[in-house]
Amino acid sequence: MKGKNTKIILSVLILALMVVGFVGFTSFFKGEEGEKTITISIFNEVENNEIMESTEFNTKAITLGDFLEENSSHLKVIMSDSQYGRFLEGLMDLNTESMMDGPWWMYSYESKSQDVFMEVGNAPGVDSLGLFDGDKINFVFTKDMGF
Repeated sequence: MKGKNTKIILSVLILALMVVGFVGFTSFFKGEEGEKTITISIFNEVENNEIMESTEFNTKAITLGDFLEENSSHLKVIMSDSQYGRFLEGLMDLNTESMMDGPWWMYSYESKSQDVFMEVGNAPGVDSLGLFDGDKINFVFTKDMGF
């Protein structure tokens, strides 16, 4: 009887930890509501020049895709819709000409509040990346696929 109760308690604890982990994981991708400041850098790796160096933006956008749409005229954003959400095709007058050959827009993401750092090419799509106060996004126009 003692072993059976231990298994039940252990199972309930594991289930509770899984639920807490899932809620935390999904809230990361949801992003933070309300006013926040994020820092954007933009680099053209093809021509080896910095277009925008660590510029702060105030935003209420919850995802990176929403932020890009909100600042589309200032950052000269071109996005297209896909089955996976919006895809970044152009930024600051640099556009992907060939999906097969590139160059493409990729980015890294750093969120100290969420204790997350994703290198260029490892961050999720713009509609899946939630934003939090103090986040840093470094956009890179590159032919390097990251592998």
